[in-house]
Amino acid sequence: MLGSDEILMSPMSELGPIDPWLQIQGLPLGRFLIPDLGVEDVVAAYVTFLQQRAGLTDQSALAETIKVLSEHLTPTLLGRMERIYSHIRLVARKLLSLSNPPIPESTVSAIVDALAQKMFAHGHGIGLAEAKAVGLNAIDMGRPLEKLSWELYLDYEKALNLTSNPDARTYFKDDATNVNIEKDAIGAFLESTSSSYVFQGDIKLERIRKMPPQLNINLNLPINLPPGIQPQQLTQSAQLQTIIQQIIQQVGQQIERMVREEIAKQAPVEGIQQGWYGAQWKKLK
Repeated sequence: MLGSDEILMSPMSELGPIDPWLQIQGLPLGRFLIPDLGVEDVVAAYVTFLQQRAGLTDQSALAETIKVLSEHLTPTLLGRMERIYSHIRLVARKLLSLSNPPIPESTVSAIVDALAQKMFAHGHGIGLAEAKAVGLNAIDMGRPLEKLSWELYLDYEKALNLTSNPDARTYFKDDATNVNIEKDAIGAFLESTSSSYVFQGDIKLERIRKMPPQLNINLNLPINLPPGIQPQQLTQSAQLQTIIQQIIQQVGQQIERMVREEIAKQAPVEGIQQGWYGAQWKKLK
């Protein structure tokens, strides 16, 4: 979007800020750290809050308060946030430099500051009027093109299954099932007037369970003799092996299901991992 010569928008169109977020995994979160941390929350908003909302003007008091932040974020994490903070602005500037005609440097700086810092909320929707006010070359696409764009969106909605339930927990057939694989799922389209590509592969959803130190699995499994077998035949060694094999086949799937159900009861779900397997870009035309 930032590298476009023009951004065509309708009354329903919506752009979003480019403030980066950092996902924290594998680290103890503590009392004040959340898994999805907005870099601007740390880089600018926290200090702004201390100065403007809390009214801290004394430099020693400000330094002492900022010290609290460093007690909850490691130096490595703070360094990474600074790198992300700088990188997102560099990428935005490079994309804006591709615009034709060129955008004045002062406008580029204003756009980057607005989209990366001044929207205040990551989910803020930027409509046509606000996009123009920011400095973007946003244009009303008009009713005929809006109708065609909506029809194209509906095609994508169907192909990408966008109306499906977004809750990953609903894709498991029961509480004891830990893996679900959606075959040949479509993740994205990349299209132009001359070519069309689709990103397609399998999506694997897997429950991650917190296993207890010791599993206590008690199975109460009723076993019926195979049809036509009488109890007195169990003493006949010639038929005993055959009867045992038939019983094993009868209860094998039941045991597996019962074990999975017992594990599900004793090992609570900590989260759900999801990822693409064997996915690749494929040319459609």
